[in-house]
Amino acid sequence: MMVRQLIPEGLAEMVPGPELGALLAGIDIHAVTGADAVEVLRARARQLSHEQARLLATMVEVGLCDPDAGAGEVARLRVSPPYAADEIRAALAWTRRAADREHDFAETLVLRMPAVFTALDTGRICRNKAWVFADLCADLTAEQAAVVCARLLPRAGGLTTGELAARIKKLVIALDPEWAARRYATAVRERNVIGYLNDDGTATVTGSALPLEQAATACAHVEELARATKRARWTSRPDRSATSRYLPRSARRQLAPRHP
Repeated sequence: MMVRQLIPEGLAEMVPGPELGALLAGIDIHAVTGADAVEVLRARARQLSHEQARLLATMVEVGLCDPDAGAGEVARLRVSPPYAADEIRAALAWTRRAADREHDFAETLVLRMPAVFTALDTGRICRNKAWVFADLCADLTAEQAAVVCARLLPRAGGLTTGELAARIKKLVIALDPEWAARRYATAVRERNVIGYLNDDGTATVTGSALPLEQAATACAHVEELARATKRARWTSRPDRSATSRYLPRSARRQLAPRHP
């Protein structure tokens, strides 16, 4: 039987930072009770949020470093240049898309939504919830975003990301009745179709940001074709029938059933 290790007193109230990190490093998770393991889990989640905030803050600083500064000189630009994410991409061996996405997220929190950044830095919310704030408040004025943060950040830690998103949307629509229509129109303008290779050698084709009515009509059409195929005694499963009808005619020849 393993000897129980007691967790440090006051662990549940400790703010994230170097001291909490040092205490967590000394805890053998295999030697604590179930209740204590939950407290360690919460403490590690707070510490992780803090470290993620520090990483985002560092990305912002990297993007602002003046490339023309002399050797040993500390110099920052007032605004990050268009190529700012390239330095992050090179340093961390990330794709261009990942570097651009993370740098944009970092600047949003650090420079435009400091209250959300502070909540992440102090472990009151996780990164996923910070992302929800950044995403749904992107089209708001600074004043409107401040109202959303003031009202919902205090409760965000106890909500799931879905619950948080629903409350933000409700509040945002009350602040800006045209927000939903504007967000929808922006997404539709950026609609696209993507095809990519899966790890198992198959391919995925997906359309994103499609107009709702047209997408619903297209799905209904494919489903009706699948039902018609089934009525014609196609032996495949309904979902496979729908897939065969979804593919172009030239590609469907490879999936045609063989009859004796």
